[in-house]
Amino acid sequence: MANQINSWINDTSLDCRSRFVSSVYDYFSKFTKWRAVYSWIVYRHFCSFFTIYWPFRLLYLCLTTRIISALILLHPKEINNAQIECFATNKIRESKGKPIRKLRIVSYASTCPLCSSRIEVENGGKEFHHRFIGR
Repeated sequence: MANQINSWINDTSLDCRSRFVSSVYDYFSKFTKWRAVYSWIVYRHFCSFFTIYWPFRLLYLCLTTRIISALILLHPKEINNAQIECFATNKIRESKGKPIRKLRIVSYASTCPLCSSRIEVENGGKEFHHRFIGR
C-alpha cells in the first residue's frame, strides 16, 4: 500500500489524487463505530470533570494546601484580598485521634516599614506558583 500511496502522490493528475483521498476515507471509515464509542467516552469524562470536580476543586485545594484565595463573592466590601484557611481546632476526633479542622475566611495585611503603605497577601502568579506573597 505504501508504493501505491507514493505513486498516487507523485502522479499529478487529479484523478489519482481523488483516488488517494477516497482510499484514505475508505481506510478510516472502518473505524467509525469505534470512533463514536471513543468520542462518547471522552464526552462523558469531560462532562463528569466539570460536574463533579469543578464545583469541589476549591474545597479540595483548601484541604490539601491549607490556604487558598477566596472568591470575590466571599469578600467583605472593605477588603480587597481574602483567603480561605483550613485550621485545626483544639477538639480531637475520638475515632481517629486527629484534630477537627474548620474553614475560615481571613485577610492578612501589614504596613511596609519603608514607605508605610499597606501590604496585602496575593497569589504569587507564575513566578511563585501555589504560594502567597505580600505586595
